[in-house]
Amino acid sequence: MLVVATACNEYAESFENGSLITASQARNLMEQNPYAIILDVRTQSEFDALHIPNAILIPNEMLGLQEWDALSDKGALILVYCRSGSRSEQSVRLLVAMGYTNVLDFGGILSWPYEIISN
Repeated sequence: MLVVATACNEYAESFENGSLITASQARNLMEQNPYAIILDVRTQSEFDALHIPNAILIPNEMLGLQEWDALSDKGALILVYCRSGSRSEQSVRLLVAMGYTNVLDFGGILSWPYEIISN
């Protein structure tokens, strides 16, 4: 629990809820906080083709339509991406409006220079 609390405190001091961050910043947060939710908001076929390791898929158009078990903690650190950055921006705005307090947008997978899973 100490690691999670420390990572959340660093997040709170560094970024405003809903901020756009770089791929490098997102990767650092993923490494610092193993409980961070990496949220892919693209379509199932896009996700199946390639995605970031440990990401979960909730398509942008489905995000506000139901409650998602993976998003049950409104205080969890959620790092959101899509293909190019447009859908992630929309999703972050929606999540913030829904009361999520630690949501960051790291744009699109097209600009992700780190490991990806492809099929």
